[in-house]
Amino acid sequence: MRKVYLFVLYVMCCEVAFAQVMILSDYLQEERVGLVDEFFERFNKRDTIACDSVSIAQRKLDVAKLFDFTMFTSDKDPRIAQAYALIDSVVDNSLTISYDDSDWTAVARCKCSLSGKPVDIDLFLNVEQRGTGMYKWVISSVYGKLFDTAPISNSPMLMIMPDAHETNFMELGEVTANQPENISRFMDKDFGYDNRSVFVYLVHSGKLKIQHVEDLEFVFTQVPGWVFSIKYHDRQSSNSGWLISQFVPKPAAGESLVEWYVYGHGKDNRSKSK
Repeated sequence: MRKVYLFVLYVMCCEVAFAQVMILSDYLQEERVGLVDEFFERFNKRDTIACDSVSIAQRKLDVAKLFDFTMFTSDKDPRIAQAYALIDSVVDNSLTISYDDSDWTAVARCKCSLSGKPVDIDLFLNVEQRGTGMYKWVISSVYGKLFDTAPISNSPMLMIMPDAHETNFMELGEVTANQPENISRFMDKDFGYDNRSVFVYLVHSGKLKIQHVEDLEFVFTQVPGWVFSIKYHDRQSSNSGWLISQFVPKPAAGESLVEWYVYGHGKDNRSKSK
């Protein structure tokens, strides 16, 4: 029995022009979405008559076909209603996405070595203009357990004593030798810790080396009310390649959207592929 894609069937039938019983199987897409650029092209695909009901339904179908269908278990799956809302937001706002947008981010999960020991880090990368019509990828954020410098003690006695100047600050050696895990407690109250600066130092000194990128996803925040991400699905199916694999309603303003989506409450609330 052929696999029926109920999600896409609904989108096709939601307009009068497509209100007919149809079975959509693996032949629905002509080919997998092999490149991220192809995802952009299919996401942005439009009919020449934007106000026509058939065109609107087709536009919804074009976006619907970019979802990873395996995340929807049945026509009762509550994630389907959220997917409808995301699609409606895209179509109602005539939204398109572009390579040079500032509001999409690559999240590269890297396997690394730190002084010969295996460690994992996540790099967030964004597109930056480098001239007229020219761009490049730049590292905008770095995350990983190795960057966690939160002190393990909150003792008020962790300080450089007020009379330390009289002994030529001899206790500084003890601070670094005996309290390395609490070193941030000895900084001034305005101390700001930047993972990227540490990353740059570790790489520059030869201590940290990236072995390979183990996992990659692209997070998009352009859609009003929604955040979604795409990942590559390598399988023997036309519903494969770069597809929408996770999505979640956008939080209140003021949040760091990508960080929230990847690590915060968005991680727990996302509608995702299995």
